[in-house]
Amino acid sequence: MDRYVACIAVAYPHDRDTFPAQAAETVKPIIDAGTEYGLWPDDDSTHRCATVYFRAPGHAPAHRHRLTVFIIPVPSRPAYVVSRDLNQTIIDAARDRGQAYRAASLQFTVPFGLWVTSNITDSDILARQHGHRKASTWGGRRAQGVREQTIGTLRSMGADKWRRTGASLTGTPFITFAGIRYATDRDADPDNAAETVDALMRAGADAGRIDGVSGTQCKATVFFRLKGKAAPSEHDVKLYAVAIPDGTQWLDLLLDSCDRAWRRGGTR
Repeated sequence: MDRYVACIAVAYPHDRDTFPAQAAETVKPIIDAGTEYGLWPDDDSTHRCATVYFRAPGHAPAHRHRLTVFIIPVPSRPAYVVSRDLNQTIIDAARDRGQAYRAASLQFTVPFGLWVTSNITDSDILARQHGHRKASTWGGRRAQGVREQTIGTLRSMGADKWRRTGASLTGTPFITFAGIRYATDRDADPDNAAETVDALMRAGADAGRIDGVSGTQCKATVFFRLKGKAAPSEHDVKLYAVAIPDGTQWLDLLLDSCDRAWRRGGTR
């Protein structure tokens, strides 16, 4: 297939509050294997146009996590755009049921010094905060706790922005679209931003605009690449949280949106 949506269901051996997209580093070699075996030309954002993380029902065995990967082919022409096509399907489902469409939209500009990913060490974060690209040495005692401090700063910054939004999605399950724009042309995977997005979403709960980020409240997080480049030394994150209409399942709505795209005359 040429273009596809990757859906990642994560089952945990516990009931703790978790953000399934933090499995992104483990998922990366699994997706790479599909490229190596010729299932698709590449796994960059041109071909893997969206990656969706959600919590699987039930539990994994003790001391293990269980990943289930669903691959959904989508048209190349006209191109399937998850933020447009899935959102339109949600709008139509709400209208057909006589319900109000509810959403909250936020745009964040995150400087390099506050950008947190699983493959950036505490030392790298500290180096960026002092104007360097990355640390000259890995680890180091003086960097201990920098990640937690940075996540705290992100949550504080994010909570202020959530409070300024007029929208609230408390009391309802929702999905989150997370659009990522990088400062470079390098085709980095948007789900690399999972830890930064986790912090910005938890800021919404801190501000009382959403109930939380676990699978009970946030049913899925959809990562995709925004067009263009961010300003130098910054990355952009656009969060669009959308209530799931009563009487619907978000995965059914995703599949419906893909099916609609093919029925429009889509081709590979």
